[in-house]
Amino acid sequence: MELDVPTSYLELSGLSYLGEIVADPGWCNMGGDVGISLDPPAGPFLGGQFDNGVFHTVPSILYAEIPNLFSWLPPLCEIEMHDAEFELRSFPFPISTIGDFQATIELWPMDGYLAVTPLLSQTTTYSLVQYGPSDPTPVTGSVTASQGTTTLDMLMNVSHGFDDPTQGMWAYITFDGTLYGQTPTQASFYNLTVGNLVAGQTATFSVDSADQQRPVWLAYGFQTGQSWITPLGVYLGFQNPKQAGNRLVTDSSGSAQWTLPIPSHASGVTVFIQSCQIGWVSQLVAVTIQ
Repeated sequence: MELDVPTSYLELSGLSYLGEIVADPGWCNMGGDVGISLDPPAGPFLGGQFDNGVFHTVPSILYAEIPNLFSWLPPLCEIEMHDAEFELRSFPFPISTIGDFQATIELWPMDGYLAVTPLLSQTTTYSLVQYGPSDPTPVTGSVTASQGTTTLDMLMNVSHGFDDPTQGMWAYITFDGTLYGQTPTQASFYNLTVGNLVAGQTATFSVDSADQQRPVWLAYGFQTGQSWITPLGVYLGFQNPKQAGNRLVTDSSGSAQWTLPIPSHASGVTVFIQSCQIGWVSQLVAVTIQ
């Protein structure tokens, strides 16, 4: 997702071994990219995972200070964050049918440094990267695909800091605001076609443009929802999924077909059907059995 700089707005605050950190100005924007893997790539999305993509502060230098208790005296410490670049990472998380999600993210510094100047002392620099990621932090947001564009709109309140035991110094900066980004929606070519489902008869289920010469499964359920299939690393769009037929292997064009019996007592039942491969799923098909 390419971040929209004016909309990706975060307020700045912090705390240190000497007291509260006050940024000037008390905000920044973010530019660059946030990486997110989405399943399926064209939506509606069932699940996601933050990875890759590097974004940076705008402006590239952020200034803050720890005010002196006596306002007419110089600050107790001055802090500058230079050229900070970050990446978001998370475990896989579900996305609701309307695009809402909750996830736990870590903010990983990829570049940049802090220049810390205590009162009457020399400036010391600290690489942001050497202190590793932030603590795991919950976030909420939405990711939706519409009119050829996928949009991320996420609230984030996450802190990153440094700790120098040799100097008795520690501090962290908190970014509190919104990340908003967009990218062209990816095409999803993995297609499932379901023939007429008639109770007591056989029906065909075909996939095309899936991964070529790879295992492929067919699954079904009776209630929409989200089910994480650990061995395949995908979400299916219904609860309590069951396998239909045997595992097949797609041909050189990415196609496969099942011919399966439909139970004689199933007339009037609505069933949700989806095909899946490792790391990829077809669209969800809903059919009422005749």
